[in-house]
Amino acid sequence: MRKIGKAALAFCMVTTVFSSHAMKAYEFTDADIEYYNAFCSKTLSTQEEANLCAAYKDWMRERAENFQSQADDLQNQINSLTGSIEEMGYQIEQLRLQVVELENQIASLEQSIAIAEDEINKLNAQIEEKEADIAEKDEQIKQRMVDTQSFIGVNAYIDVIMGASDLVDLIRRVSVLEDITAYEQDQIEELNQMIDELEFDRSESERIRQQAEDDKVIVEQTRAAVEQQQAIIEARQMELVSEADALAAAMREAETASSDILNMLPTLNDTVFDAIQGNSGFTHPMQSSYVVSAHTWAYPDGGLHLGMDFAVPVGTPVYAPANGLILYANNPTSSTNGYLGNWVGWPRGGGNTISLVGVVNGTTYMFSFFHLSQSPWYVSAGQEVSAGQVIAATGHSGNSTGPHLHFEVINMGSMTIQEVYNQFKLDADFSGGTGWSSTSTACSVKGYAPCRERPEDLGF
Repeated sequence: MRKIGKAALAFCMVTTVFSSHAMKAYEFTDADIEYYNAFCSKTLSTQEEANLCAAYKDWMRERAENFQSQADDLQNQINSLTGSIEEMGYQIEQLRLQVVELENQIASLEQSIAIAEDEINKLNAQIEEKEADIAEKDEQIKQRMVDTQSFIGVNAYIDVIMGASDLVDLIRRVSVLEDITAYEQDQIEELNQMIDELEFDRSESERIRQQAEDDKVIVEQTRAAVEQQQAIIEARQMELVSEADALAAAMREAETASSDILNMLPTLNDTVFDAIQGNSGFTHPMQSSYVVSAHTWAYPDGGLHLGMDFAVPVGTPVYAPANGLILYANNPTSSTNGYLGNWVGWPRGGGNTISLVGVVNGTTYMFSFFHLSQSPWYVSAGQEVSAGQVIAATGHSGNSTGPHLHFEVINMGSMTIQEVYNQFKLDADFSGGTGWSSTSTACSVKGYAPCRERPEDLGF
């Protein structure tokens, strides 16, 4: 127990502070960020934990200051990239992934700021409650001492002891005095403990408040660096997109399907085709929020683009636009290994791909889906699907600059689903005979099937 001498300070409500300990050498890595952001945003239990969080915040500040210099160096790195499109695309993708990681860390910091603000509100409520309890306890102790002094008198101990009628009465009187002293000691000790707890809550509230302010500064510093890095990377990517797509088109025009590709296509019974019903309209392949990052025929900054790009997070469900038959479905690569010049998949650069054929309003269409996730994988070649059925999840695979769905529509005219499938079994041609190198086979230009439709004109 503390000495009673401390009680004299209790009546004046004098606060104490924790003595600072020598800071240890702590080591942190990027993998620690999410944990420590959450841990240090809440009320701590010991000074050692406070020292740990102070060291962590120092590390975070130094790290944020380095981001700006890294952003300045990035322009030089981008300018120095040489080699094939595939080599440059891969290096740019690695830089982009670093930026994505910084964005995730910004989100983690913003979450910790919200946690800290909530924790401060809780602590302030506790502080008010403890201040009231301490004031009440302090008043009770002082009043008890006043009452005791009035009862016992100035020479309390001598009067009580000398007033004893006999030995038994003397022992009883001394025992009562000891009980009173012990009770007062316990009350004062409890008051001192309440004061310590109040001091701790105040120090924690200030520490968490200061941490939240520091986090806001770090967020702004990091966000500024991220925006600068994003602009540099996107500018360089756009310079390469047209070149990469032109190369992909040339590869697709020149290359025929391998036996491995063709062997993936099963032979189907006539009853499979007969069971597929036509549709009176299209179902949109995207039923969640999306941004059209590139329209059909051309990219925003120029260059041939034969489909419609829906920018969405990896894993967004993709729905069948019509009742139909899966012509092809293959997922040979990781969901997120996309970069300019990555030629994996069929057609070349498509990454994980699906082709579907169906009939809408009496016209037969082939629908193509590129850059899908490897998992989950829902369908296979020869499978019948229904309009609105989930057939895939979006990804960032193959010749891709970011998570999205590339969607193409080929008008096959009056051909039946069975005729389209039989033709596809011969060449596995996702273009349906329209080619890959120009817009001359657009339905608006060519005027007859097979021709390429602009998905936007069909309501997508």
